[in-house]
Amino acid sequence: MPVSGRNLLGLACVLIVVVAGCGGGGGGGSDPTPIPINHAPTAVAVTPSQSSVTLDVKTAQTMDFTIRADDSDGDSLTCFWTWDAGYADPEEATVAAGTTATATFTPPSYDDTCTLRATISDGELSTSVTWQVQVTGHDVEPIGQIRVTDITVTPNPAQPSATASVTALVENPGGNPLTYTWKTKHGTFSGSGSTVTWNTPSDAGAYGLYVTVTDGTSTASAGKAVTVSGPSGGLLGEYFSTTRDRNVVVFDDLMLSRTDPNVNFFWEKLSPDPEKLGGDGWGARWTGYVKCEEAGTYVFRVHVDDGARMRIQDDSGQWVWVIPNDTANWNDHTEGAWLPDPTVPIQLDGGKWYPFELEYFEGGGDAFIMLYRSVNGGAEDIIPQEDLKPPS
Repeated sequence: MPVSGRNLLGLACVLIVVVAGCGGGGGGGSDPTPIPINHAPTAVAVTPSQSSVTLDVKTAQTMDFTIRADDSDGDSLTCFWTWDAGYADPEEATVAAGTTATATFTPPSYDDTCTLRATISDGELSTSVTWQVQVTGHDVEPIGQIRVTDITVTPNPAQPSATASVTALVENPGGNPLTYTWKTKHGTFSGSGSTVTWNTPSDAGAYGLYVTVTDGTSTASAGKAVTVSGPSGGLLGEYFSTTRDRNVVVFDDLMLSRTDPNVNFFWEKLSPDPEKLGGDGWGARWTGYVKCEEAGTYVFRVHVDDGARMRIQDDSGQWVWVIPNDTANWNDHTEGAWLPDPTVPIQLDGGKWYPFELEYFEGGGDAFIMLYRSVNGGAEDIIPQEDLKPPS
């Protein structure tokens, strides 16, 4: 049903308090602000510069490996050194953007091809450099030696403040009993043996996990850099029952909360969860951040049945209605509509994640909503999951 101008003015404060939170970021808590887009650090092999090298133990017992780490955001960086045979020292070091990090690799006591990896992390994103090291000069093949062939982590990526199962896969030709020692500077291990539980740290990032295995005669060690990350993208979706009060749609009880990959739904005559919401008379609120790389003019638009409204926080910290909260948009569109019409362009500096809130209601009949974006007059596309993230 349409909302009259007089009723809209008279109930605006009540409506915004109930539905959107009087100018805040939606979903409660303190107001969010635009967040600079984080870019992955870079890593370049300095010495040796080639990816495949030979270490002849007849002429050298160790070999130094150096990488140059950089980060366009100027973040503090951590370097994790991991390997599948031999060992590297140090296992972990802090490195400033634009500087180098060096580890000394000590090979195993037999001839083999070893993999050494340096992983650079800024606490959220990471990148790696890998060397294949051909160890020669021992004149001893790895026959009969215990070897850690891999470390597996499930799930991978792991979730923050959660648990993951970590397993060392070991070749044990002699069949002797093995003792496993696990260590990490990040989170804790529980359990013992070849499979343990890793209690993950609370912050996203890349972290080093290390195991040493011995049969009482020989020893092998290995390390693995593991990613801990939160949701890969999407929005907080909250679904409500609704009522109409003097022609104004009001959100009532929260019936369902979940992470939605994006806003691209066609429910027909159903609802997001028929066990909790009927096919008519419900609403949704999506909150989170949208990634805007370019500076320029942005247009946000929905194809919707029935009503919608949307606001986004600009670079000054002000909330701007890009789908205005008025009778043209927050109203029944039983045949579907492209909203707003006309569009409401917004100027953004870009290079940031911008907080936004989109609200929707379904009055009756079919239910659908798709959220589109264009920049600087370019193509209008449904915003993909990787360009969205839920509120922190």
